[in-house]
Amino acid sequence: MFLREMAESKSKILRKLNDKSQPILDHLIRQFVLNGFNAAKGHWVKEIYSILSDVPKWTETNKYLPTSVMYHELFGIIEDIFEEQSYHFVEHALLDEVDEKEIPEYYDDINITNLFNYCKDYFTWLAESFSRRGFVNIAEVRDKINELNQKYL
Repeated sequence: MFLREMAESKSKILRKLNDKSQPILDHLIRQFVLNGFNAAKGHWVKEIYSILSDVPKWTETNKYLPTSVMYHELFGIIEDIFEEQSYHFVEHALLDEVDEKEIPEYYDDINITNLFNYCKDYFTWLAESFSRRGFVNIAEVRDKINELNQKYL
């Protein structure tokens, strides 16, 4: 039988969210930039889901952390520097997917405002879902990514 800890300290939960935010961001950027050009996009949805699909309750209250606290750890820290550091984020996300020399071409074709909003909307939805019930399922992640694709691509 597999038993899982049902609640954790606030610092542990925040560390988990912060540690998982960059890998999720990388996959969201890949999904956005390479959408339609790469057969792996369905794989990236599965990866996004597997990176972070649930959070435990906070031991002090036996409730999930508020949306604003979770959002801050997931994207709020990155949010302030996203535009000025956007090339770095795109380069980091694409290094394993495309030839390094091609990254500037991909970057020049990106609407950075749409990319920012794409990522922000995903992390907002994720924080809201976690705050309400502590988890998301893969179908919900797929639906959210498809919704964002329709909205921003």
